[in-house]
Amino acid sequence: MEEQIINQHIKCYLIGAMESTNSKDEGVGWRSRLRPELQKRVDANKNPIYVFDPTVHEEEKVGMPTKEFHAQLDKWIASGNLQKVADGMDCIWRGKTSTGEDDQGNEIQKHVMGDIDYVRKSNFLILNIDEGDKPCLHKDTLITMADFTKKKIKDIKEGDYILGTISKNKKTYFVPSKVIGQYNKGYKKVYNLLSNFNNIICTPDHKFLVASKRGSSIYKTAEEIVNKNLKIWDIEHTDNDLDFYKGWICGYLDNDAHLRSNKWGVQINIASDKQTEVLKIKKILENFKLTNIKISSKKGIDKRYPKSITWFLNIYNRNDYNKVIKILKTKESKQFKKGWITGAIDADGWYDKWDIRYSQSEVNFDNYLKMKDYLKSLHIKINEQVRSRETNFSKLKNKDFILSFSKKYLFLLPSQFLYKRKMKNKTLNGINKSRMIKNNNSFSNVYDITTETGNFIANGIITHNCGTYAEAFLAFERRIPIYMIQNNMALKDYNKSLLGWVIGSGGAIFPNQKQLLEFLDKEYKLKVKK
Repeated sequence: MEEQIINQHIKCYLIGAMESTNSKDEGVGWRSRLRPELQKRVDANKNPIYVFDPTVHEEEKVGMPTKEFHAQLDKWIASGNLQKVADGMDCIWRGKTSTGEDDQGNEIQKHVMGDIDYVRKSNFLILNIDEGDKPCLHKDTLITMADFTKKKIKDIKEGDYILGTISKNKKTYFVPSKVIGQYNKGYKKVYNLLSNFNNIICTPDHKFLVASKRGSSIYKTAEEIVNKNLKIWDIEHTDNDLDFYKGWICGYLDNDAHLRSNKWGVQINIASDKQTEVLKIKKILENFKLTNIKISSKKGIDKRYPKSITWFLNIYNRNDYNKVIKILKTKESKQFKKGWITGAIDADGWYDKWDIRYSQSEVNFDNYLKMKDYLKSLHIKINEQVRSRETNFSKLKNKDFILSFSKKYLFLLPSQFLYKRKMKNKTLNGINKSRMIKNNNSFSNVYDITTETGNFIANGIITHNCGTYAEAFLAFERRIPIYMIQNNMALKDYNKSLLGWVIGSGGAIFPNQKQLLEFLDKEYKLKVKK
């Protein structure tokens, strides 16, 4: 059969929700009504319009219709065949490239286009969003930024960089990701969900990354995760109160600081070769309204490395000193213990290939016993060993007591994000998996964001954003016009950024399909085939 070259043809892509539609039709309804109308038309050269309809073309990519594919996803997940799920989703977004032979037996390369290709090759996009619940998160949900700080989703702005994930070679990696848009979705029905280490408030159709042994990119709705008892990635503990930070301060000071009080005054001295570490300590101390924290630096403290810089954090003020002493007397709650472990490892811990390690000599054996006691009280399995060594100052052998535990508990300890183990370009291997349970239902003001990677970390859990917004933003950046069908929705109910991308792309908004077609006929000199 002779191939038809359509490079010069007008092409359009129909974008909008597919998996979570208000009409429960996987996005087929409005597309099936509009597509035949577009295909009736020809341009001035009598070439037909080529329509990229994902509800039709998905079958070419994954070998089955959209509805069947979504049903098959559920079966693969239930049977544990998660790699097939990941491959199918990657195929939809990026397309599929394969090799074959032409009629003469020569090897050729074939590419089945993905959603990204549809946007790039289109002359214009047509957008349709029906009224209905959209996936969103509570306004106070904490988003992990690219620098590992936290910011409430309601305070996120376009252009901010968050920590996202990408999939490559069957592995999932953490990378910085730019925020494309932030949306206030108003008041909606929400679930309050609890995981091992976190809680998150979201709409029932919000999607989270399902945990798999290979770190594959598989997202399921909150409702599906709860009902099917699926596991999610519990990246870090974010629900920290002041007791946690009091514990952190105590753990760090116990292991790597000097406190002095005499007739000349008071002093807390902390030294580190990492400026980021000293700044982190300063930020945590400021939670307790310490007002006179000084940071300084000096080169060549370590004679072995004369060019190295040592950073110092000092507290000289008597009132600030008394506040720290009061913190050291805090009652040991569960949150306090988590904080103490975090601070102690930040000060005196390190990472082996598979686990976290903490070591103390006989001189500081009390700290070792405290670490051991706290870990056991949190039901964290530990391993112990004793090692003898000679010091640089004496030929006598000293004993080191070493305690280790699995890296899967690493993100129970949030400050490890920052400097002890960089997450950028690290995979999901070894991170804790947990199940979510539904605590209660309510109504709440909710938000969502769109990012370059299509995901973000919310309250310590990897979550998905809306793909339609990502496609619209890509078209906006390339100035490919987006024509939006408004239907019965008021403009105030649409996200402002989305409306901005429609107008900024050179597109327009139409109240219904009929007026859109009338505009296209005039703008692109189209005629209905006889």
